[in-house]
Amino acid sequence: NIQVADDGGFLIVGYTDSNISNGDRDIWLLKLDSIGTFSWQRTYGGTDADEGFKLLKLVDGNLVISGYSQSFSGGDRDGWIVKIDSSGDFIWSKGFGSGSYDEFTAAAEDENGNLYLTGTTESSGNRDLWIVKTDSGGNHLFTKTYGGPQWEWGHDIKKTDDGNFIVTGFNQSNSSGLRQLWILK
Repeated sequence: NIQVADDGGFLIVGYTDSNISNGDRDIWLLKLDSIGTFSWQRTYGGTDADEGFKLLKLVDGNLVISGYSQSFSGGDRDGWIVKIDSSGDFIWSKGFGSGSYDEFTAAAEDENGNLYLTGTTESSGNRDLWIVKTDSGGNHLFTKTYGGPQWEWGHDIKKTDDGNFIVTGFNQSNSSGLRQLWILK
């Protein structure tokens, strides 16, 4: 994922398993200037696999990376968010999970600084679309899952003008075993 930085440059998030990582894979954040010249890089993670999928620029000027962690999970993998400042310096991280396969693919922020995270959780035995709400400090407020007997996955989440949220992803339960685009409000 890529975001425009305050100085007109770019922040790019993904993962690396090169010699700059702490172990298996780590979230990798790159900063480029406005013409693509490398400025700096940071990694976040532990000795197991940790990946970042999306960056969200917060109203307070900081950033949240959504992804997953196996290093700091209570199971197979947990949905993981990492809050950093605009220089990539670590502020805090939080993990959420069911003890099985969980990951966050995107985040959105409301007018009070609360975060809404989407992705997938295997809490019911199948992978369901997953929404977790936290306060601005990453403290859990609620969890919702949507799905059926097959796989469902949330890929992106955005705040709508009426104060609600829209999630895009896929639904396999209502499509004869084939994945179909799924939009939830």
